[in-house]
Amino acid sequence: MITIVQTKDNSPTLYSEQFDQTYHSIYGAIQESEHVFIANGLDIKKDLNTISIFEMGYGTGINAMLSMQYSQKYSKDLVYVSIEKFPVDSSIYSVFTFENHQMNSDLKMLNDMPWTEKNIFPHFQFTKLKGDLCDLILNQTFDVIFYDAFSPNAQPELWSIDIFQRMYRLLNTNGILVTYCAKGVIKRNLRDAGFQVDSKPGPPGKREMTVATKID
Repeated sequence: MITIVQTKDNSPTLYSEQFDQTYHSIYGAIQESEHVFIANGLDIKKDLNTISIFEMGYGTGINAMLSMQYSQKYSKDLVYVSIEKFPVDSSIYSVFTFENHQMNSDLKMLNDMPWTEKNIFPHFQFTKLKGDLCDLILNQTFDVIFYDAFSPNAQPELWSIDIFQRMYRLLNTNGILVTYCAKGVIKRNLRDAGFQVDSKPGPPGKREMTVATKID
């Protein structure tokens, strides 16, 4: 069962009974996404002419929506590919709303897009894939990976050295993987996969987050 939860910045997130996890921080869904994935991910690569992003865990679509808004605000060309194994039912999305009307409109548009189809907007090329990361084969590389799986306690198979080695191969040189997770074992797994790993201040309610860089 999936239920809607209001977070402390007045933006909504979802709670998954299957994983006993919320999709975003209860301290602020929008604040977490903006801090972890936009400020410490997308914005780090703002000097590139075109930024390519792979997202592990489409979830509610908030990260994609914020990235699209960034692309339009700064006239920055983005190529955005996201994968989700457990898509949220449209009946949930229909009542998943923000105080900000533009966010509502943009998020509904992205969530209504068909899976696997490439969608072209001004400055934003968007594709969402329905499937398992462990089975994914992509013939492209990326500048940034938004790693937004459920926590290692809920989905340990998605935080292994093997998976991070695959993420490493998906990145361009000097590409970065950003995640809210700052557990010591996860940072060790990233290092063992070849990444240079740095801890950064976390979003509200969380002391740290992680940025992992492909240096070669």
